[in-house]
Amino acid sequence: MEVQMAVTISDVAAQAGVSKTTVSHTLNRPHRVSAKTRAKVLAVVDALGYYPHELAERRQRASTPRIAVVAPFTSYSSFHERLDGLLNRARHGDGACEVVLVDHGSAARSADPQLSVLPLQGRVDGIVVMGLPVDDAWVERVQQHRLPAVLVDSRHPELDTVTMNDELGGKLAAQHLLARGLTEFVYVSEGQVSSYPSAAQRRMLGFQQALAEAGMGRQQFRHLKVPDGLAAAEERGLALARRGRDGLGIFAHHDRVAVGLLNGLRAGRVKVPGDHHLVGFDGRELARAAKLTTIRQPLAESGTLGMELLLRRIADPDLPVTHTMMNVELIEGETT
Repeated sequence: MEVQMAVTISDVAAQAGVSKTTVSHTLNRPHRVSAKTRAKVLAVVDALGYYPHELAERRQRASTPRIAVVAPFTSYSSFHERLDGLLNRARHGDGACEVVLVDHGSAARSADPQLSVLPLQGRVDGIVVMGLPVDDAWVERVQQHRLPAVLVDSRHPELDTVTMNDELGGKLAAQHLLARGLTEFVYVSEGQVSSYPSAAQRRMLGFQQALAEAGMGRQQFRHLKVPDGLAAAEERGLALARRGRDGLGIFAHHDRVAVGLLNGLRAGRVKVPGDHHLVGFDGRELARAAKLTTIRQPLAESGTLGMELLLRRIADPDLPVTHTMMNVELIEGETT
């Protein structure tokens, strides 16, 4: 009987044409390796089915599940509230689990290699990915190593997902602004370098659809992009103020952008509401403090459900895949 030998790091290095050190860096310190080399090494890892033996043993021995939660925490504060819900479920579940946080760069702004290698590092027993796109190669990687994974605010047909009805949020914002008798509309979002369909794009799609259904033409809609940060949004608001008080219906990708726009508009002596009307998106403390009209999304609830789905998946890997879309609601404040 032929004995199948385990794939080693030397096998990966030889087939990829790199050193063992480069393979190790790819798996453990991916930022040290160029994107081209990293892609080549990962392709060989996937083709050979390589998985560090000692890390696989650690997973088998672990009595307390270790869960990685990966999200752009420092880029978007809304993920803090999702995390609150997730941790609450982890604390009050049937069994103990350890949660490890991985702060990932915003996928809309730049590529970050950390997520691609996480399934191969063997340090966790399950992954919750929030607000980051995953491709087919990544999904095949977690499935190959039987690593349970759940997506929150992201989508893939082969993994459990929890998403928001972003298109509905855009439609609610448009309908609310249309009800104010407005005929000129602006959607303001941060720039995006990645090609994946982000939440910002889905919100804009819903917004445009509702405007079109109301008979608004393309010339009555503009999409403005701002760099990240409150100051950049304030500058954009001031620029809009300088263009006049012609009754704009403004929809912001999220509440931080909305607050920046509001500050800039008022600094330019534009009345909000009155001259212009403004709607944000998120519905967290910032919106309440600024008295924004906003689209509230159930952030904490989505985190709770994401953790619940992962714990179920760990307990029974053969459960059917589920896709849950959570609804949003318009909260009327003092900016419309």
